[in-house]
Amino acid sequence: MIFLQVAEQSILAVVRFQKEMHMSKIADGLNDRPKDASIAQSGPGLPDDSSQPIEATDEEVERVRAKLQNDARDVDEAREKVKKEIDDQVELPQRGSA
Repeated sequence: MIFLQVAEQSILAVVRFQKEMHMSKIADGLNDRPKDASIAQSGPGLPDDSSQPIEATDEEVERVRAKLQNDARDVDEAREKVKKEIDDQVELPQRGSA
């Protein structure tokens, strides 16, 4: 009977230790959180919408939209340039001179 009590106490101590290790903190400062806590809103469940909504004027929206479209055009031009260079290289003779 005493053996069973000691075994039970040992098991409970191990379980408590595992819970403490699982829920232990990784920092003591402003970023204090349990190890298994998700970062930002990447975890499951409903998002935490406590932040302020982004407010942008119509001018800012148009400026950003134009910049993104220009960047996309630049990427397309660069892609076409590289494709042309590769095609030119492929058309060169494989061995020796033509």
